[in-house]
Amino acid sequence: MFTMLVSIFTWVAFLWIWFLSSAAVGIFILINSKKHRMNTVLWVVIGLVFNIFGLCAYFIAREKTNKAHCPVCGAKTEEWDTFCTQCDVRLETVRPKMKSATKIFIGLCAAVVAITVAEYLITAFWR
Repeated sequence: MFTMLVSIFTWVAFLWIWFLSSAAVGIFILINSKKHRMNTVLWVVIGLVFNIFGLCAYFIAREKTNKAHCPVCGAKTEEWDTFCTQCDVRLETVRPKMKSATKIFIGLCAAVVAITVAEYLITAFWR
């Protein structure tokens, strides 16, 4: 009886974690896909259904379209470039810092990990 209750608790906790992480992935993709001019509805559905695997697919697809421009000469640069290849201006000083959507996503991921670890520790000590 007790083992069945622990098993039910484990599944309910797993489903809640899956739901919350899917919601976090969906919200992140919703905010981020508009900025990168990607199909928002398609990527949000993929993120909600496939969770972390959908997020990985989104990041792989996003890399192909994620080009930055030099604010001085307008040349195309990669996101990770430090200097412009045309005019040699330092790009770190003109690029914005981490966006609030990314900070929110990192916080939600940390919360999901903390809940998962707490649930594991609770079920491990109750057995």
